[in-house]
Amino acid sequence: MHTELTISWAFFRIWEMPATATGGLLGKFSPCLPITKEELDREGIDDIDRLCEPYVKRHLMERLFGHDWKMIADKWFDSWGGDTYRFKPGLWSEVAIRDIVAREGSPIGYKQPKEILQGMNTLINNVILLRDDHEPWTKFYPRIEMWKTSSFDELHGNTKHKLRTMYEAFFWGKQDQYWADEAMMKLPPLLDASSMLVCGEDLGMIPACVAGVLDKLVIMGLRIQRMPPPSVESKFGSCDSYPYMSVCTPSCHDMSTVAGWWEEDHGRRQEFWNNMLQRPGDAPGKCTPEVATMITEQHLWAPSCFAIFPIQDLLAMEDSLANHNAKSDQINWPPNPQHYWRWRCKTSMEDLLKNNNFSDRLKHMVQNCGRDGGY
Repeated sequence: MHTELTISWAFFRIWEMPATATGGLLGKFSPCLPITKEELDREGIDDIDRLCEPYVKRHLMERLFGHDWKMIADKWFDSWGGDTYRFKPGLWSEVAIRDIVAREGSPIGYKQPKEILQGMNTLINNVILLRDDHEPWTKFYPRIEMWKTSSFDELHGNTKHKLRTMYEAFFWGKQDQYWADEAMMKLPPLLDASSMLVCGEDLGMIPACVAGVLDKLVIMGLRIQRMPPPSVESKFGSCDSYPYMSVCTPSCHDMSTVAGWWEEDHGRRQEFWNNMLQRPGDAPGKCTPEVATMITEQHLWAPSCFAIFPIQDLLAMEDSLANHNAKSDQINWPPNPQHYWRWRCKTSMEDLLKNNNFSDRLKHMVQNCGRDGGY
């Protein structure tokens, strides 16, 4: 049996961002079924420009830029009557504003360029609906987490309720069968093209159809203890309840390591210590080798077909091998589009091969849980 793994997730949909964006808030799933003009009309929502244009008011600029807000308004906005402003042509773009600030510096001398960009990006992203690229007057998509915008906050209550209902239906129902059909067209040829075992990255904001498709095609799911599926009410997954057709791991490249998470989130660390590790009293402030070992053993003993570990989480079981700057062990930082992967293990593979005590310890842990046999 080939035991290589590949990750399949974009076969349902991907998050698509416009070229003018530096962040992901103005993105949308692709493919997906839009909200149509007819649907908005039926709900009595007719001020489309108000929902699709960045909502820029004087009081918002004052809040973001202080008493010198007028310098920002004059540079990048046109007055649109009263206290309302619109971006000058070509400037409703995170990339355009970023390039101008990089070239010219901050327009407000006592504010850092980073502060200006943060404020401008807030205004650029202050929309509720996104227009379709090909049919901008008849097809729309809700901006992710639109209810967190001041644009949404300043709508009438009934309009908020209608838009929130449409938002929930858009993300949690309307697309399910469509995305399932997309996956069923793409995944079978992938499975037929290789003898590799395929693992579906069914984490985070997943559509309800994913579980059914993975079951139908006999594709393993992924289980990360800190990211339990929506069907689990607890904040953490219970390793002993994982299905056989799954890959379990304590962390992955897109998140902090076990040690990094342990040190950055006191509340959840304490809850994990008391409830998942069933230890009394206060949790240690650092991820000790004992803590790392307990978490590793939980995963090794899980019913999952595979237990796979980032090497950082394994090295954390040995104080002499652990990186005591745990934050630096995270490989990828998804919120930062400028980040690139450059993590290096502080211990060479040659030195690890010579470390018989550590190798023997891992070997015995694997043997004790029965993972040294076949599958």
